[in-house]
Amino acid sequence: MTDIHTHTLYGLDDGSEGFEMSLKMLSMASKGGTKNIILTPHCNIPGGYLNYMNSTIADRFERLKAAAKEFVPDINLYLGMEVYASNDIPELLRRGMAITLNRSRYLLVEFNFGESPMYVFKVLQNIQRAGIVPVLAHPERYVFVQQEPYIVFDLVRAGIIIQINRGSILGKFGLRPKAVADYLLKSGMVHIVASDGHKSYSRVPILYDAYAEVERNYGKEYADMLFKKNPQNILLDKSPAFLKAKLRYGKEF
Repeated sequence: MTDIHTHTLYGLDDGSEGFEMSLKMLSMASKGGTKNIILTPHCNIPGGYLNYMNSTIADRFERLKAAAKEFVPDINLYLGMEVYASNDIPELLRRGMAITLNRSRYLLVEFNFGESPMYVFKVLQNIQRAGIVPVLAHPERYVFVQQEPYIVFDLVRAGIIIQINRGSILGKFGLRPKAVADYLLKSGMVHIVASDGHKSYSRVPILYDAYAEVERNYGKEYADMLFKKNPQNILLDKSPAFLKAKLRYGKEF
């Protein structure tokens, strides 16, 4: 499996607290069947984790990558960011302050959980105009999606890649995010499931349990697409496969 959304790079955000924890998180992921991991520290959060690309991020990535080759040799590490939404994202990318997933055309983007849908669409369209494909992180946790889950259909139709969290599928964030995640999965409006792993003891960076849940409820083909094929395609800068999305009234596009 390939995990495109993790906070395993130590000491940068609310994820891994140190080098040793990062190694433990990688070991947990490996034992759970994950082979490829994109490290995506928070970026561009005002008053919080700015984490614009710098030598500290690059050095810690190289250090962890070297250690992983020795201690967790079956894990491949790549670098990206989870970029907090703002109107100047294209400029941040142009200046090298924010980076895409493994330097591909795909950018992992998150919003404030209470953001308005109008602003979300505006920012995502702005990113698209710059030639970048937005990967929307955990929409099932956003209030506007919880209120009207079918709005994700419009995001998908607009070319946005939808990534939901392992924790949402398993009910780790409460009943509402789980219900929305189930709706999106059942409706075929999900491209990728990622761990959004933060710690070795909480919000852990594993995928096998969520894979088993999706396989049990929706079949192996769908599970493989969400956990293996599509994340791998993003990693390699290829287009993801996609089951036809269905509106709540059963219409497809």
